[in-house]
Amino acid sequence: MSFQAQLFSIVLIVLVSFIIIEYLVINYSFKGRYVNTEINKYHSEVSSFLDEFNEKYKNNQNILVDEEQFTNETGGYIIFLDTSSGSYKVKESKYTTYEVDFMVGTDKITAHIPSFSIDIRKDDIISAWLKEEENRYIFEKLTINGVSVISNNNLKEDYIVVDSATIDEVRKPNNLNYLYEKMDIVQNGIDTISKNMSYLKSFKAQAPSPYSSAYYYLDQTNAIL
Repeated sequence: MSFQAQLFSIVLIVLVSFIIIEYLVINYSFKGRYVNTEINKYHSEVSSFLDEFNEKYKNNQNILVDEEQFTNETGGYIIFLDTSSGSYKVKESKYTTYEVDFMVGTDKITAHIPSFSIDIRKDDIISAWLKEEENRYIFEKLTINGVSVISNNNLKEDYIVVDSATIDEVRKPNNLNYLYEKMDIVQNGIDTISKNMSYLKSFKAQAPSPYSSAYYYLDQTNAIL
């Protein structure tokens, strides 16, 4: 092998090694430290809030309005009972919604992306079928830049058909809470609540809260909830 070929091989090996090491450091060291910092900060906020919460509860003050505000500001969780199905669900806060804006004719459409694994970006070209649900649009079928990412063979006539629209804005959460929503620990916590109410402490809801009664939950083995 010539000297030039040997030199090229060495440079290539060093470059590949550098890329691999950089990937490992960013994804497993820095990311891990960032996640732990955010979790500790979040738990600190929750602890402070619960101290305040319990004090107001003792004095029979309106606590649910504060609780809802706290949930929206921090991305914390409200778990509510869906009376139609009898199951418990996580209520999304404004920080856990993944959505995009685009124009259909002269109308601006805001649509919810059902999975955080879907990578959609500003200026992407989409074709889609949308259904309207609870005053928002949800993708039932979606193609991004010619690549199908959501397929559905059971499309309905009342769905909105979008052809070659350009994404104007993408709002994907930049905090950690949307990651928690799909985690096993969260789902296990919901399963625990649905099977054993002893983990919950009840209190009366007060106007103007939309709830008639509620519970607060803090299990040290599953403090994320």
